[in-house]
Amino acid sequence: MDAASTSRAHPFRFEALLEAVLHMAPQTDFATVQLVSSSKPLREIFSLAEDERTMKYPRTYTRIDIEVIGQTVFLNRWFSNPAAATRMTLPGCGRGFEKQCTRAVVGYEDCMTHHRIDCIRLAGMTCLLQYEVDAFIHTEPASNVVLCPTSGQQPLQSSPINVSALSVCKLGNAVAAKNLVEIKSRSKSNGMSPDVLLNLWLTGVSQLFLGWHEASNDHRRRTFAEEDFGLHDMTLAIAEWEEANKAVIGKFFSILKELYQKALHAASLSKGQGDKLFALVYDRDERSFTLRRRLGDRHALPAGMEKLFQVEVQDC
Repeated sequence: MDAASTSRAHPFRFEALLEAVLHMAPQTDFATVQLVSSSKPLREIFSLAEDERTMKYPRTYTRIDIEVIGQTVFLNRWFSNPAAATRMTLPGCGRGFEKQCTRAVVGYEDCMTHHRIDCIRLAGMTCLLQYEVDAFIHTEPASNVVLCPTSGQQPLQSSPINVSALSVCKLGNAVAAKNLVEIKSRSKSNGMSPDVLLNLWLTGVSQLFLGWHEASNDHRRRTFAEEDFGLHDMTLAIAEWEEANKAVIGKFFSILKELYQKALHAASLSKGQGDKLFALVYDRDERSFTLRRRLGDRHALPAGMEKLFQVEVQDC
């Protein structure tokens, strides 16, 4: 399931995700989902399991916003400056290389980003994972791709919920996971970042289009020789990474389970909806994380959608 987003901020972080699932897989039982997250918060939690002595850039402070709805925990990336979230989708933020080595599908030229939603098992829990997809490999001629017109397109009415101004349109064709491509450019002096393999492992994307360039503070001066970029099947590399990081992955799973249980427990002691907003805060100096109440009214979903994650209790 793919959802295109723009740089304009939307008040409910996971509303587009949920609408996309409702359109593509309306039979989904959301009450059985235990975690909803994008890949970034999970990478942040994974870093807590790593030995900071082996990290190139160890972080002294980590925060992830959390909301509990029913028995589901939503993990959301936190920005100290909310405007930074908008700037990250603008051209020049690592997107120049992507634009030069890809071709936009007809009807998608104005889309800033594309995201995929997968249901995965993580630490023994069911997780809805949203992650950005840079590109995909065509497996059939472009002339065979059927697209609905975007101009004047009416939103589909298959969703039973209508609680905001968000419009969801079904466009394009299905793309197999094996054809998804992650695109990265790296400085030759820095080498491959471990985060690249971690992200591929989390998302299940195995194709990596990689470009190497000479280090330069000015991205406009970075040049790529023809032999310095290409498409790589990372299946074996991901398996080797997983084997080499078994201990860290095990600790990551333990932290994730503990976080889930602590969030549910804190929510069970709360009375109102606003009392189920939390922040995971980790201080490396203290070597521990705490769950704190979060002020504000920024929720993961509109109120009308939250009922999908509520477990109905029937009288015997």
